[in-house]
Amino acid sequence: MAEGDRPPRLHRKRACESAIICLCIQALQERGKKMKTTKAARAGKRAMRSALLASAAGILLSVVMLAGATFAWFTDSVTSSGNTIQAGILGITATAAPVDTAQDTFTILGNDTTPPLNGGKPFGFGSAADIEQTGPIIGEANWEPGRTNAKLLTVTNTGTLAARIKLDFDIELDTGLESALWFDFIRVGPNNEIAGTYERREISTLEAVAAAAEITLGPANADGSGPADPAQPNSVSFILAYGMAEEAGNDAQGKEFRAAVHVLATQAPQEQDGFGGDQYDVNASYPVLVSDAAGLETALQNGGSIQLTQNVAASNALTSGEDVVLDLNGCTLTIDDGKGSLKAGLGTHLTIQGSGIINGTVYTESKWGSNGSSLTILAGEEFSIHSQSGTAINGTGGSHIRIEGGKYSAAAEEGTGVIHTVGAELSVENAEITVGAASVMNAYGIYSNASATLLENVKVDANYSRAVYLNNELGNAVIRGGEFATTQISDPGFLNPTIQYKGTLDISGAKITRVANGILYSKPLANAVDRLTCSACEFVQAGDVAGSYKDIDYKR
Repeated sequence: MAEGDRPPRLHRKRACESAIICLCIQALQERGKKMKTTKAARAGKRAMRSALLASAAGILLSVVMLAGATFAWFTDSVTSSGNTIQAGILGITATAAPVDTAQDTFTILGNDTTPPLNGGKPFGFGSAADIEQTGPIIGEANWEPGRTNAKLLTVTNTGTLAARIKLDFDIELDTGLESALWFDFIRVGPNNEIAGTYERREISTLEAVAAAAEITLGPANADGSGPADPAQPNSVSFILAYGMAEEAGNDAQGKEFRAAVHVLATQAPQEQDGFGGDQYDVNASYPVLVSDAAGLETALQNGGSIQLTQNVAASNALTSGEDVVLDLNGCTLTIDDGKGSLKAGLGTHLTIQGSGIINGTVYTESKWGSNGSSLTILAGEEFSIHSQSGTAINGTGGSHIRIEGGKYSAAAEEGTGVIHTVGAELSVENAEITVGAASVMNAYGIYSNASATLLENVKVDANYSRAVYLNNELGNAVIRGGEFATTQISDPGFLNPTIQYKGTLDISGAKITRVANGILYSKPLANAVDRLTCSACEFVQAGDVAGSYKDIDYKR
């Protein structure tokens, strides 16, 4: 190639550089392949390591989230609402109807030796009246030999439980007329048929004959309209016939005989009492009827059900020896002119129920711990206890007291409460408590050192005194609703709070009338109100209240 034909030097240089570059690129590609393989391996290792770390972090995060996260799982439930247990009712009524000879409902024949009643002629009875509302069934005057009369007595079970009933005649007075009188009971069927025959019986056997004539009555419908089971009548009728013997002599003139008629009822062994048995009621007893202090003292010692038939005045303290249910039955029990006591003996349970009045103090026997005697008051519409000794209800150590309804008052003395307990439990519902208007300033409407205290819908008029003092630093008290009032100022330097507490107090919905603090926390060395839950309470000032007194405060 001629020189002129040679490529320019520059071109030769570029060609050489291109070759070198190609070789370099080739080498680099080969090396790259090797490096790529190495990097892939390293990257794989790093990826695996990263995955393991991520998994561990995920597990750790899951564990942490378990403590606060809410999971959405499929769920289901089954609910049975409205489950109810309702106590049955044992209740009876008794009516009496006078003879009406214009009717012809009955014809009662006598036996071979006794002439028939009404000479064997038909007769009937007039309108019946409740014997508790009309007074005595028998009210005869100016009787003479040969005179007779009769009453149609009907007893009806108005309750939802089967009942056993019997009549009890309590001879109250006999001045020598008993031997001249006779009587008979004649059972009457549902269609006015007569069971048995007419037979004159000596009046001296009245109590025994009545006691032996026990009858079982089936339960009534829920509305009391008739028998729940047509095969079990819930009512029974019988004729009480009575008269003066024709042969009564002159010595009967001016004499008097008087008796009380009682219709007694108790449960009958009929309803299933659990697991197929119906014999729980087989030993159910009738109430013991009491008309005087001696009879009441004996009945309290024997235990059981007791019913007053008239007012009783006892000169000495009365104590129960066994569990007792005392029905005041509208009567008044006075013990030592209101200064004496009726006590639940140690280890016994005393229940007082019905309407009536107790003048005196009702006590529980003392035993420290939780095994003292127990007192339950189930007050009727008209029930009250008034004491002249300062305390109407006194719950001593270890006692359990439950009060439902009634009115309670006392001429309270210093340091005592109308209801005063240092027992284990105190529960008062729907009751009214009044501290005597002449009380000293350190008395209380309710004083409780009990471990547990419940006051529900209670009204306390404390006058100069504290309405409620809860004096147990370890105790728990609950107050629901009610009215509590301290309204009188005896000394401007020592005004009583309305409610004072030391332990824990949960109060709501109460009306609190105050002349000083409405609620005072009085634990020693306290520097603030503590252990109090108070909601929806109304505080009312009575008269001029010093500005330093607050609705709620602690004892400074």
